[in-house]
Amino acid sequence: LNGAPVFSTGCDLRSLDGKSPVKSFAAPVACIASLTKGAIALICEDGQLHFIGGDRDNQSLSLPAAINCPTAIAVGKDGTLFIANGSSSCTPAQWQTDLLRKGRSGSIWQLAPGANEPRKIAQGLAWPAGLAVINDKLIAAESWASRLVEIRPDSSEPIEVLGNLPGYPSRMTSGSTGFWLTLFAPRNQLVEFVLRENAYRARMMGEIDPDLWIAPTLRNGRGFLEPLQAGGVKQLGVL
Repeated sequence: LNGAPVFSTGCDLRSLDGKSPVKSFAAPVACIASLTKGAIALICEDGQLHFIGGDRDNQSLSLPAAINCPTAIAVGKDGTLFIANGSSSCTPAQWQTDLLRKGRSGSIWQLAPGANEPRKIAQGLAWPAGLAVINDKLIAAESWASRLVEIRPDSSEPIEVLGNLPGYPSRMTSGSTGFWLTLFAPRNQLVEFVLRENAYRARMMGEIDPDLWIAPTLRNGRGFLEPLQAGGVKQLGVL
């Protein structure tokens, strides 16, 4: 923002100096993208698109109710905004639920400069959690399919550009010679096994506390009842 890095935590947008929030919102911030002139666009989990800095400073836009799970936002060269919606039935915080349901209800939306209503350009995606415009191509990270796909507004099917990744791809951004990509959790044998066992998985989700599900997690160390989550499993004493 204005040449300085910022990050979100809960409902706040903060700078790296750790002082008071740059700005606070009514709902948690879901995703952020850099615009021209040092401005940023961000989407909160309540479906509000906010502009901070630049020509549209302090402007907001209510997104359609169909964008109920914003996970990523990217900007095209002409100022077009691309928005990823992870799932039609889950919220951003329910990503484990969508994975264990083998969800494929994610979508990509396009908001042209000056437009007040985005339009859907892709659907049926397995939790798109990252977007970037790379070499004039819109690339999405399809997390549950462990791949990157190219999204073409004139095509009904995404085109795989990088597949069989060792983890679940998420946020990405263009660099000077390529792009940076995050894998927010590794795939492992235990989770892959559970995803194949439909009856077991249904009982686990229906009877066990979500904190103890066998699923990828962003943190650990909360209790001895947690399933083994270290990017792998031990077999004959070997990790």
